[in-house]
Amino acid sequence: MIEIIDLKKSFNGQEVLRGVNLTINKGETTTIIGRSGGGKSVLLKHLIGVLRPDSGSIIVDGEDITKMSNKELVKVKRKFGMVFQFAALFDSMTVLDNIAFQMRELSAMKESEILAQAGEMLKRIGMEGMEDKYPDEISGGMAKRVGLARALVMRPEYMFFDEPTTGLDPIVENTIHQLMMTCTADTTCTDIVISHNIGEVMKISDKVAMLHEGEIIDSGTPDEIAESDNSVVRQFLTGSPDGPIQIY
Repeated sequence: MIEIIDLKKSFNGQEVLRGVNLTINKGETTTIIGRSGGGKSVLLKHLIGVLRPDSGSIIVDGEDITKMSNKELVKVKRKFGMVFQFAALFDSMTVLDNIAFQMRELSAMKESEILAQAGEMLKRIGMEGMEDKYPDEISGGMAKRVGLARALVMRPEYMFFDEPTTGLDPIVENTIHQLMMTCTADTTCTDIVISHNIGEVMKISDKVAMLHEGEIIDSGTPDEIAESDNSVVRQFLTGSPDGPIQIY
């Protein structure tokens, strides 16, 4: 479980997070939505330990990571997997080596075991036979799949997704959704997703939280959020404060 308690952060006197409170339950997919510039990326960077808050706490499995030393934080980060918006693969490495990278860096596994696990992940993402391809030789959708495989191969307890389907066509988008749900279900991950894609949000989430002007203004199941009487939430979901809400 992750508990975010009264989290605040300012940059050059400008408040970005103004007291964020949110509970992320173990084994669930929690999606954070909100307008551009509302603090989602800053919140995500706090959750993965890249930024430190001005005040407040982030409790991960009973430990406050905001109070940890960098050395202590490294141990907690081993529970985390991250899928970046643009895959963030290493251009100089093959697909197989990208997936194997963290195992080589962080584990004591034998090379034969590393290659076996990386190869198995390639099968799971439907890219068997593409081991020797480089990132510039595959499509954006394939790169997203490789990024997902690279994160999942370490069997993280928490998976963070930053706009996982941005720029993808509907068919590839649906493929990524299926991989997210299947792979994380198999590994009992807790998923934290940042997304603007309302169809995606309603499809994959157990819980949805709306971050607006640095605060969580509403949270609940997709159905509860779809029926929210908060005008800001309704406007974000529909583009019109009084428009009908569609769940895809």
